[in-house]
Amino acid sequence: MKRLLIVALCLAALLAATSAQAYAIYNHTDYKVCIAHWYSTSGCDIKVGPHSTRNGEHGAGLKRVWASYRHKGNDYRSDEFSIPDGGYIRVYDRELKVYNHHDKRQKTVPIQQDG
Repeated sequence: MKRLLIVALCLAALLAATSAQAYAIYNHTDYKVCIAHWYSTSGCDIKVGPHSTRNGEHGAGLKRVWASYRHKGNDYRSDEFSIPDGGYIRVYDRELKVYNHHDKRQKTVPIQQDG
C-alpha cells in the first residue's frame, strides 16, 4: 500500500511538471506584434505590445502561425512557423527566433516587408 501511494505521488508530480510548460512570445521591437493562425479571418489572434512578453496556455504551443507588425505605413510579415509545446519565440525587427523548452534554438524566421 505504501509503494502504491509513493508511485501515485511520483506520477502526479511528473504530470504536473510536464503540463506546467507554456509557450511565450518575447517582443524585442518598438512595434505591436500581431500573431495570426493559418485559419484566422481577423488577421490578429494574439497581440504583443512593444518590448513586452505574452505567455500562452499551460502545456500548449502554437502551430502554423505568422507574426506581423506595421512600421511607418509599411506592413512586415514573417514566414509561417510553429512554437513547440513549452517553447518560445523572440521577435526582432527583421527576424524571429524559435526555441524549444530546453532553450535550444530551432530556427530563425525572416520578417520581410509585405507586398
